[in-house]
Amino acid sequence: MDKLVILVGIHFLALASPGPDFIVVLRSSLAGKLRRTLFCCAGIALGVASHLLLAYFGLSLILSQSGFLYSVIVVIGCVWLINMGLSGLKSQGSNFSGVNQIDYSNHFTAFRDGYLTNLLNPKALVYFVSVISPFVRPGEENILYAAVGFIFTIMTFIWFSFLAVSLNTFVVRKLFEKYACYIDRFFSIVILGLACYMLYHEIQKLFV
Repeated sequence: MDKLVILVGIHFLALASPGPDFIVVLRSSLAGKLRRTLFCCAGIALGVASHLLLAYFGLSLILSQSGFLYSVIVVIGCVWLINMGLSGLKSQGSNFSGVNQIDYSNHFTAFRDGYLTNLLNPKALVYFVSVISPFVRPGEENILYAAVGFIFTIMTFIWFSFLAVSLNTFVVRKLFEKYACYIDRFFSIVILGLACYMLYHEIQKLFV
């Protein structure tokens, strides 16, 4: 349960940090068609589920070949998270004033765009592997992995649906712009702490 709480916390902080998914929801929200934007949100959530499945099968394959190699992957993942955290500390926030609206012609197009935006984000799969591998080992904690996959997917849809409703309001967009840098920095500090903690314990396993 403690691992699940930590992972849910990390994912919430990651969702709150503006990225490509945030921008595509913002662009769709500006067109004022909520239902189509919600389909876009569903596509993003399915993209998260797809990344988690890819991460699961990839990590399972690595673990079946070599426990040592899996530990190396965990170390690399922790180092990547540390680098991501350090980059986030330098965040200057985001300016959404120049973002143009996108008026999807139908629900399927909105869903497809949301799905592909998440699926084709090169950092997304690395993020999920880096976050999952230190906490959950496939084959040994499959129930936990299934719970993480379900919760992450639902969380993603709920969060972006909330954004879809609220981002159409000028005041809310301005608040996101104003506090985006603080959100990024807070997220970065938490990630740095957890990554350093997991890195220390994984290196101990490798050399004990």
